[in-house]
Amino acid sequence: SCKPSAKEAGDYNDKIITLQVKIQNAENKLLEDYQDGDAEKMEPALNAFNETIKSCTDSLNRIEKFDGKEDFKKAVSKMFAVYKSVGENEYNEILKIFKEPDEEYTEVKKARVLELDSIISAKEERAMADLRAFHQSFAKEYRLLIEKNTETTPKK
Repeated sequence: SCKPSAKEAGDYNDKIITLQVKIQNAENKLLEDYQDGDAEKMEPALNAFNETIKSCTDSLNRIEKFDGKEDFKKAVSKMFAVYKSVGENEYNEILKIFKEPDEEYTEVKKARVLELDSIISAKEERAMADLRAFHQSFAKEYRLLIEKNTETTPKK
């Protein structure tokens, strides 16, 4: 059997990466909405982030194999699992802290929020590095050029 074309690989790539971009956009909105420590703004943004992860994970699971393989889906699904984990754990704990009365927002809690922030960053950066490495090998195998915005163009 012959290899899929660069165009087919590019279309498949875009279908999956579009899902990841949706989650990243939801997370960016969440980060914007919690900058000022306002639980009322953060809560709907966190719910939207968690919902987006769920719907994108469902969509990802419905995407067919590519070239008989599921390795692209597996690589992205690991990243999605990290998003899910930080949404349910670290971000959720930050929200709980923000929900407490202002006078209980002590230096200790402020420090905890910063710590949770850096845990989120570390988890996501590690997962993103793994995904990027996979993405580069996929691009090489199917002759894709990966643009900075992660959309792809077949190599000439």
